[in-house]
Amino acid sequence: MLKFINNLAKNGHNYLANHYRRSNHVINLFGHRQQQQQQYRYIVSGILNDLNDPNKSYVHGQPPSTNSQIFSPLTIGQLLKRTVKIVDPNHIGFIVEHQNIEKTYQQFDEDVDRLAESLRSIGCGLGSVVGLWAVNCYEWLLVQFATAKLGSIMVAINPAYKEHELLNAFRLVGIETLIMNQKFRSSNYGKIMENIAPGIFSTAQNGSANVHSDQLPQLKNLIVIDQIDEEEIIPSNVCRFSQLMSTTKQPQQQQQSSVNEDETEFDDVINVQFTSGTTGLPKGSMLTHFNIVQNGQFIAPILFEKFSEQPKICIPNPLYHAFGCVVGTVASIFVQGTIILPGPIFNVDSTLKSIEKFGCNYLYGTPTMWSDLLQHSKFNPDNLKTLKRGIMSGAPCPPNLLRKIHETLPSLEHILIPYGSTETGPVATCTRINDNDQHKINSVGKPIPYVEIKVVDIKTKRSVPRCEHGEILVRSHGTFPGYINQPDKTNEVIDKNFWYHTGDVGYLDSDGYLHINGRIKEMIIRGGENIYPKEVEELIMELTNDSIEDVHVIGIPDNRLGEEMVAFIKLRSKKETKYDEKSLKDFLRTKMSHFKVPKHIHFVEDFPRTPTGKIRKLDLKQMAIEMFVASAADDNKK
Repeated sequence: MLKFINNLAKNGHNYLANHYRRSNHVINLFGHRQQQQQQYRYIVSGILNDLNDPNKSYVHGQPPSTNSQIFSPLTIGQLLKRTVKIVDPNHIGFIVEHQNIEKTYQQFDEDVDRLAESLRSIGCGLGSVVGLWAVNCYEWLLVQFATAKLGSIMVAINPAYKEHELLNAFRLVGIETLIMNQKFRSSNYGKIMENIAPGIFSTAQNGSANVHSDQLPQLKNLIVIDQIDEEEIIPSNVCRFSQLMSTTKQPQQQQQSSVNEDETEFDDVINVQFTSGTTGLPKGSMLTHFNIVQNGQFIAPILFEKFSEQPKICIPNPLYHAFGCVVGTVASIFVQGTIILPGPIFNVDSTLKSIEKFGCNYLYGTPTMWSDLLQHSKFNPDNLKTLKRGIMSGAPCPPNLLRKIHETLPSLEHILIPYGSTETGPVATCTRINDNDQHKINSVGKPIPYVEIKVVDIKTKRSVPRCEHGEILVRSHGTFPGYINQPDKTNEVIDKNFWYHTGDVGYLDSDGYLHINGRIKEMIIRGGENIYPKEVEELIMELTNDSIEDVHVIGIPDNRLGEEMVAFIKLRSKKETKYDEKSLKDFLRTKMSHFKVPKHIHFVEDFPRTPTGKIRKLDLKQMAIEMFVASAADDNKK
């Protein structure tokens, strides 16, 4: 509106401009005219001051209490450049312990520019698809930011992928350039590539990145990350990452950068991350500059609220997951934090060592990672006194685990729980440092700024009252553009009003906090009673104190009741436990509703997991059916 008035005068419409200026109108934040209040004694109240309906399961994130612009049109590259300008030139921003690398923000930005120019020299540009098949390393960080500067689409590939999953990624996304490790644990990446594209390495000439494969016709370039202190697996004629970087001059030798960041815009897709694939082949979720930058700028003030120290953030969780490369790296850049990667994959020893060595005051991790840390023989709270805050996400966070962390680590002032998925940018809600203990432990908080949450009836898709269970829907600036090359799958989860259907079951309490019960597909209907496995799992964990390390409840077919429950239980210690199947069921019957007590209890050494560490419920369900349904059918035949 102010621009409109000034333009009137500029273009010769002085009468209209003076009319607006003389009329004592003021312009509010949204560009609307409003009379100055001193001219009126009557002030409108009521509906304009209270537009909320506390009975409806709908909430939206409140605007941030800062003077920052509501939404930012910056790209990832521009965000990094602005951070470099304001940060101390000597401030270390990136530490990769297992590679013995420490870089300031300026040094990192220079390396990113070099890689971006090197990638451009082999044909990568706006819209090019660059696959990254690697564990946590310095090269991973460089590729993330270099591709974003170019406007290329970085495809984050799980390092645990085998032939079938990798081939699905190639065919689904159309990868043109692949940057890869040489091995991961027992996986030989060279053999996997040869299996899906025989002879591909022999097509590389004299260290050139260019390759050819009839099986992967879209793949034009292949770059291998150098092995440090280990034997090289892939033939030396294939281009190494260090060779690619050396094709571009050092920053001080460059006359002018050829990377034009104006070529990419904030709405361009620059990231593809695969869903975990617990119910089928993974889908590629696209994210834009806008999705990632907004998520970073709105979650950072929540995670780092009232934190007076320089953030030193230990990130042992994988970068190929949105928790790592958005909540981990991008949000940290907003506060000029020091990002510390303790190892290529999660390892308790290296994580504990890095926390102690670098004085980390933040620790990120999934519930499994936190649990493993607490149980490790080298865990000593006295060595971790620098830790002030923890961020736990990536899977449901058991209340018992949260309580135990606080009891065991007295220096840890807060554990914050972000909730969301890649499709939501990724963070949709988060607990805050000022939340009460009940909300911190049992909820996933309130929406971050400008995110809407709605809970609907699973069948009718209509809003439900507060405290009533239903499917959780999210609509926001973080909502992803869709699944790459799968519009049909996108239409299944985004409705006509742009609500993303999460597939999660939960409810909004009377204070507007979101609670998660589980997945719709996991809900069990036993004799007409809706049972949420997560609720039963938490009850079992709470009632048995420390005897059980983890439990997962599955539904199986039952002729009489429709479904019955099976609880797979991992004991903390076989020697110390006082439970067997019968005694545990007898105990649970005295403590919980009869219909929530599992019919079958089976003790396991561990659970089948996805490459990201999530429990493969489909595998557990198949195990349960074979053990209790198929065997019962066989007995009846006899």
